[in-house]
This record gives sequence, C-alpha cells and structure tokens, in this order.
Amino acid sequence: MQCPHCSVELQEHEASACLDAWVAVAIMSGVETMNFQEKSECYWRFETPEGKVMLVDSKIRFLPRWSPSTRIADAWEVLDKFYRFEVGTDGMIYLCDIAHEPKKKYLASAETAPLAICRAALKSKG
Repeated sequence: MQCPHCSVELQEHEASACLDAWVAVAIMSGVETMNFQEKSECYWRFETPEGKVMLVDSKIRFLPRWSPSTRIADAWEVLDKFYRFEVGTDGMIYLCDIAHEPKKKYLASAETAPLAICRAALKSKG
C-alpha cells in the first residue's frame, strides 16, 4: 500500500504532514482516495469524534494543527473510529492492533505509538 501523495510504502512512511493528510482523508473523512495533483485548490473536511471540524488542503496543511503521526492526543482520535484496539510495546518497537469488527484485525509497528496507530489504521483501509 502506497501513500497517494509521495508513493512511499506504508510501513516505510515516516511521521509527517504527508502521512497525517493520508490518515485524515482515508480514516477521518471516510473518503476512499485522494489525488493531490487534481485537487490543487481543494480542502478535505472531516470532524473528530468530539465535533472539532478539521480541514486539510492540497499543500498538506491542517487548520487547526492536527498531527496523529506525532501527537498521541491526535492519534487517540483516530482510534475512536475503530471497534477495538490495543497499543503496546515489544522491546523498543510500538505495536498497534486494531479492528473494525470482531474478526478483522490489523497490526502495525513503528518507533512511536502515534506512528504505529496511523500505520495500523491505514492498513485497515487495504
């Protein structure tokens, strides 16, 4: 699975505004795909579980600032979209196991908990 903006493979993608935009559109907004080249002047709108309205523009800027790949509070908002989740460690690596329903699980790992959460959430989108 590759990032629609930079084409980096999901497991190789670093925490960044690029990854945050991918999570915002794929997980938080319910939109399945995004094409930055065709939507140069567009904004994608999504609402957090607490009702906070967020916008991301084609230059990958968030209004207001939102960074689930680096800020744990924002990553928890992503987890609110799932049926079940577990976040833990295996030595120096963080693991995130999430599910949309009881029998569908997605596991990802990363150097930080927020990055593992983002990767697992995006894996669930296939």
